[in-house]
Amino acid sequence: MRVLIIDDQPGFLETLTRMLMLIPEIEAVCPAVGGLEGLKFASEMRPDVVLTDFQMPDLNGTAVTRRLKERAWAPYVLMMSFHAGPEYREMAVGAGADGYLVKTDLDQQLVPVLRQLKKRPLGPRPRIAPRTVRERTQSTLH
Repeated sequence: MRVLIIDDQPGFLETLTRMLMLIPEIEAVCPAVGGLEGLKFASEMRPDVVLTDFQMPDLNGTAVTRRLKERAWAPYVLMMSFHAGPEYREMAVGAGADGYLVKTDLDQQLVPVLRQLKKRPLGPRPRIAPRTVRERTQSTLH
């Protein structure tokens, strides 16, 4: 499973990339500093999963998610933030994210979520009418 990480904090990118490198079935592709670079790398590398930060100065996570989900080969998108409030989860899911993770919980939640996604079909998926925000925000992963 190829994973692209998008965040505006180089130190966080490095830490998360190192964490993913410890998981044999995960290939952490080149991390992207910011949303615009992330979209460019996603086009070039076609990852299976994109982990994107919620707040970035050049292009925020909701905009990145919307643009990624418009593509025929749309990857799974997991949005992440230090904000744990339900309004952030609702905004992420409303933008089309497949899940929302709180950064302080990544060490416990990320690997299980990625392993759940690995069980799902990878590659191009048919576009499905989105469920309501309430239905999709019931869990970390939809």
